Amino acid sequence: MLPPGLIVVLVFLAIIYVFRALRIVNQYEKALVETLGQYTRTAEPGLTIIFPPFQNLRKVDMRNR
Repeated sequence: MLPPGLIVVLVFLAIIYVFRALRIVNQYEKALVETLGQYTRTAEPGLTIIFPPFQNLRKVDMRNR
């Protein structure tokens, strides 16, 4: 049986991981998903799921100036 303090820490870390994995791309943006530093795909506006230790999300503003 795990001590209660350890369970609290593990739940806290899991919540942080989920919030880092869910990203919102705004309507006027597109996002580049990079896996281990290389381009993988383009994410359209809306909810995007990534895997934080391996993937990075780079947002690009598509508005005309």
